[in-house]
Amino acid sequence: MLLRKLRYRVILQYKKYTIFRKLIVPCAIFKILLLIVVAPSFLCTFRIAHRILGTKKPAHRRV
Repeated sequence: MLLRKLRYRVILQYKKYTIFRKLIVPCAIFKILLLIVVAPSFLCTFRIAHRILGTKKPAHRRV
């Protein structure tokens, strides 16, 4: 009886873990890929904007 209960609990835990892993891992991978794709373009646009603003007027001096 105790063994059966224990086995059931282990199976339940394993099922929970697999479901959790199936949901979390793709989400994490997607976020990392998105970050890799978005970060360079974002930095590039930021640099371009900074350069444009920098040529017109100094960035540290705001009126």
